[in-house]
Amino acid sequence: MLKLRGFAVVAALAFAGPLCLPFAFPASACGDETGSSCDTSEDDARYMLKAAVAAVRHDEARALTWFTERSHGFRNDDLYVYCIGPDHVMAAHPDPKINHTDVLTTLVDASGFHFGAAMLKEARDGEISNITYLWPRLDGYKPSTKHTMYTKVQDQICAVGYYE
Repeated sequence: MLKLRGFAVVAALAFAGPLCLPFAFPASACGDETGSSCDTSEDDARYMLKAAVAAVRHDEARALTWFTERSHGFRNDDLYVYCIGPDHVMAAHPDPKINHTDVLTTLVDASGFHFGAAMLKEARDGEISNITYLWPRLDGYKPSTKHTMYTKVQDQICAVGYYE
């Protein structure tokens, strides 16, 4: 067993039956009654991205649904997974205004940086890349600095980011 932010974590994936995810993040919102502070880290984001990659490899359709719903452990304060499909359309995102849109037009930050296009160009299978851009939190409107790790897995580009 490993510890991540105070929660027990299973160190290996077990795919004998239903998909078992290798972490147990709390289902809490920033500043809720659990006292969460949205103080997620690069390590938390990297860990969630690795779990997302494993989930996509095991059952892509189910994983994309979980990412959109922020269910099955794919939720931790401000951390969430999003994936871009081979047609440049957002295949999974918890914000319904962005889900199923063309990322070449929707993933543009407050400064005009087309980070979606940059991710499409740079993503490589088995290699985690990093990108920084201005993006509002899911429950907000003010852009904040967001650091995102992303990789290509099968026909998807999946990403998890954390805010400064």
